[in-house]
Amino acid sequence: MAKQKSYESTHPLNRDSENLMKPGKKITLIPLVQARKGEKFIARISLTCRSCPNYSFCAQQLRPGFTYEVKRVRDVKHFCPAAKSYMVIAEVQELPLKIAVLKKYAVEGAIINFPKLQCKRKCSNKIFCLPEGIKSEEKVKILKILPQSLRCPLGYDLAFVLVQPLS
Repeated sequence: MAKQKSYESTHPLNRDSENLMKPGKKITLIPLVQARKGEKFIARISLTCRSCPNYSFCAQQLRPGFTYEVKRVRDVKHFCPAAKSYMVIAEVQELPLKIAVLKKYAVEGAIINFPKLQCKRKCSNKIFCLPEGIKSEEKVKILKILPQSLRCPLGYDLAFVLVQPLS
């Protein structure tokens, strides 16, 4: 006797759900102009997004400030009241984030609780030292130590690294 597929396993939003459980893969809505495999974008979430009926399966899936790559585009469209245009369902992959950490934490493969530096200065490094989208003490895995140097006006000994959040 053949096993009958359930509605949940055949519904377009649930297909390939086992692939979506991989870290960083998400289903979201993206603008039609970005709906191409390989397209990259930085997630920006406006205040109007939070009150939108599409929020739970759109912007809520993304982390502000993170870069995503479009892996697959589906043919399903939804109207976005915030953008006043149509969006399509897409599978996106969260890409590693370039941040600055104290050199003593910069060990490839290490899992650390991200220590946000206590800094109130306005300098060009701030977006790397206090990156949008990562909370203080959030667990991240250091994927790669980057060769670029980083000068801190406060004298911190910093290194650029690529990380992937683990939460």
